[in-house]
Amino acid sequence: MPETIPLPLASSPSVHAEEELAQLTFRYSDFSQLAAGLQQLKLTRVALELGNQRRIVLGLIRRILLTRRNRDIVIEYFDPNGQAFKTIGIYLPVFFGRSAKINETFAGILLITSPLSQMHEPAKSELFIPELPYSGPLHEVPPMRYILLGTFVCIGLFGPIGIHHWKPKKHLLSRRYAIKTCLQKNLLTCLFGYLSIAGLALSPLHTRDNLNQLHTAFPLRWHEKIWITLLSFTTPLLFLGLIAWVLILAY
Repeated sequence: MPETIPLPLASSPSVHAEEELAQLTFRYSDFSQLAAGLQQLKLTRVALELGNQRRIVLGLIRRILLTRRNRDIVIEYFDPNGQAFKTIGIYLPVFFGRSAKINETFAGILLITSPLSQMHEPAKSELFIPELPYSGPLHEVPPMRYILLGTFVCIGLFGPIGIHHWKPKKHLLSRRYAIKTCLQKNLLTCLFGYLSIAGLALSPLHTRDNLNQLHTAFPLRWHEKIWITLLSFTTPLLFLGLIAWVLILAY
């Protein structure tokens, strides 16, 4: 199963240039031969390293594209040895949509880290990507933002009795996955945040924090704001209503 390692922001000056930004287990191809088995791909501030077989300097990358609903990444770069542009594909196995999100996040980190090369820019007629070993349109990496989202857990009372936890984490997401992740966090808060008197008061506040973070990163249209807000705040009511109904039937 693919693994990803989040690291500090690319803009942090205190981090060494060779420090790892992301690491993934991938299968990749240079479109002439598919690499056998899974390869370890490592991204630093300097280069993209595909196992021991290839090292691509970030300054030589020209285009980063996604295909097959973000399940695959296509990278076009300038090869200084062959003095030509080459294209590689990076593949992740499908895992309930998780691979699409990981790919998009990784492509976003790569896009932010890499100063896309303007050197050796060929004529428009030379902008050619080799025939891909799969079907699917290529598209650009969507705009991505850092967004702080969390899940609130509150079971029992505050203090030595009970469990309470709220520690939002920073995510690099596109608009689509920001909305999905926000709703997922709010659903988990619905399941685990309302299980105490304190949770009944604090869970809506943390749900609102997630919604504010989402709206700050990606301003929502009025109809999006309505259905996302309703889904975030009515789901707990339905959940609590279900618990009350079960207790009534069991009485």
